[in-house]
Amino acid sequence: MFFLLSGKILCEMPSDPLLDKQFDLNNIGVYDSEAGEDLNLFPIWKNENLTGKNVVFSIAGNGCYNSHKDLIQNQLSDKHFNFDDNTTEVQPSQSDKYSGYSTGLLGIALGEANDICTAGISHASNYICIKSTKNDVDSRIQSMKYENINTDVKLIALEKLFIKENDSSDYVKFYSPLENKQIDSSITSQDAPIFITSSGFEAKSGFDTNFDPISRNPNVITVSDTTPSGSRSYWSGKGSSVLINALSGGSSNIYGSQRDLPYPPTIGIADSTSCDTDFTLMVLDLQM
Repeated sequence: MFFLLSGKILCEMPSDPLLDKQFDLNNIGVYDSEAGEDLNLFPIWKNENLTGKNVVFSIAGNGCYNSHKDLIQNQLSDKHFNFDDNTTEVQPSQSDKYSGYSTGLLGIALGEANDICTAGISHASNYICIKSTKNDVDSRIQSMKYENINTDVKLIALEKLFIKENDSSDYVKFYSPLENKQIDSSITSQDAPIFITSSGFEAKSGFDTNFDPISRNPNVITVSDTTPSGSRSYWSGKGSSVLINALSGGSSNIYGSQRDLPYPPTIGIADSTSCDTDFTLMVLDLQM
């Protein structure tokens, strides 16, 4: 889930030896996809000398592995905040099955080009991590407002809110008019940065981006996933508020636990690794 903000976030050509295997940046036709179906950034990197320097991202989500090799140098650690316990410790919970989600997004956006695995689109940018996993609107609004005055781009990686009925089916939480106004005001305030969020992965439940006050807001860039063939992924939320599509890999017609390669290569979540496991396997496969 990421793209280039023209004129503001550009990168010179990184030196990472595996960069040409990062299919979202340089697709050479992996897994029967169309060669060249990528972000087309290499020509820009080769002809420009901009790295995203002096640009600050903040990400509101389930926490960040900020001690990772690709993220440890460009963090603004004194500005991190955990709204769950009011500390600056922003590591994800080990019990969270999506613990690497925010970290993966940061890797795609601004992972350092440290000659280990991948490079982020804006690898000279700094970032602030905001952890907020409470299932309430107030915490959500606080995390959306936090450090906006020092933020240029804000990634909203908060889980879409659902409510349980009879401990069985999930239902989308509908917000009150007051809650909607509070969320809208945090997005349109004078010091608001550029907001980016995903369309969510609950398409199988009939989720529409217009259910969610963040993703339906016209001032938020809402991004959905496409497969290597350019079709909409089966999991990606749909809706008229989706502004752009981003390369995600995977399959548009396989449902269940199987996760087809490729999908966006990003950094691994363990401190001792740089690539995520599946991207490492993809690189090995391409080298055979």
